[in-house]
Amino acid sequence: MPKKSKKPEPIPCHFQNIAEAAAFWDDHDLIDYWDLTREVDCKVDLQRRTFVTVLDSELARKLTVCARPQGLFNRDAYQCVVDGRSGSGGTE
Repeated sequence: MPKKSKKPEPIPCHFQNIAEAAAFWDDHDLIDYWDLTREVDCKVDLQRRTFVTVLDSELARKLTVCARPQGLFNRDAYQCVVDGRSGSGGTE
């Protein structure tokens, strides 16, 4: 495979908005700009958020069966959501 002889287009210093940045990176490959990257240290404050979603009772059962062995859901709290949606009284 021949080497690229063309230099990549310069990255704009500033994008007007997220859509403009997304359009640029949709058309460009980060590998062409890898030598311009640098390691950074950053601190983030991730906040836990809760989302309530209505699921068909059979889908909810399958989701619980798959998730439980991975410890992804608190069974009792999740079952309350399912019970509230289906009115099934918590039968699994």
